Amino acid sequence: MDKGPKPRVDINIYPSYKGEITRAWLRKVARCALVNALPDTTCQLSLVIGDDKTLQELNLRYRGLDEVTDVLSFSTTHAGHWEGEDEPPEMAGDISEFLLPPDEPHHLGEIIISYPQAQRQAGEQRTTTDRELALLVVHGTLHLLGYDHIEPQDEKRMKALEALVLERYGDQKLGKAEEKKVSRGGN
Repeated sequence: MDKGPKPRVDINIYPSYKGEITRAWLRKVARCALVNALPDTTCQLSLVIGDDKTLQELNLRYRGLDEVTDVLSFSTTHAGHWEGEDEPPEMAGDISEFLLPPDEPHHLGEIIISYPQAQRQAGEQRTTTDRELALLVVHGTLHLLGYDHIEPQDEKRMKALEALVLERYGDQKLGKAEEKKVSRGGN
């Protein structure tokens, strides 16, 4: 993972979850996804670990679904899928017109993850919250890069790349809690 340019990953963790996960770990997972899906490219993205209320509000506003979701990706180059019954809201301006300084890496967009939803899904999948968060970071990153799962062949391709990234990153590196277990000799 250390070969080539290092992608820049800006991270914001809501105060309620700062003790649960670290910026450094999230940054490693996102960089691993970027390096494997978009090798030898200098780029940046933003990652937010938020709450159910925020994800539900954003899901309603930008996808037309009044429900909590696990992860939303907001790309700077392509719009997401509108799922609502009404017409989608008109977006002001074209994001491609936004200019960055010449030395600034290409900004892919922003990923927002619901920490409580990740916890619930981890319980349902009988896995750790860290493992679920890693999957959601990778999943959101791939959406920023244009991957999708609406069509079966696209879903298969996206899931294969998610699995590859998680394998390359290594399940044993998944999070603070896992590292504590290993350092104490636990399973």
